[in-house]
Amino acid sequence: MLTLEKIKLYLRLDTDFEDELITDLMIVAESYMTDAVTDYQKHYTADEKFAAKADHCKMAIISELFGNRDPRNDNRNNFSYAIQSMVNQLNYFEPEEVKANEDGRKSDNSDND
Repeated sequence: MLTLEKIKLYLRLDTDFEDELITDLMIVAESYMTDAVTDYQKHYTADEKFAAKADHCKMAIISELFGNRDPRNDNRNNFSYAIQSMVNQLNYFEPEEVKANEDGRKSDNSDND
């Protein structure tokens, strides 16, 4: 789970001057992930690897939003390729037990051939 302290370390911030903004961006990033990734909350609480990748993606989102506050910036409408890629990977996430069950079914089917 992300904390304000983790985000400030990621952003390399030592002061409390922008804590309120960072806290707001944390909410935005969480909301974005919830809306963009199917079954986000379910997978986030159930799978450590999913949560780690989701947290890193949220840190990247926060970093981009924090660093690109200039309204003249032409790229303000799109997240970086890395963020888009992580969101896509999280969208196609399957828990390990589902993969194991599918692998078991594949081997069962091959026995029938």
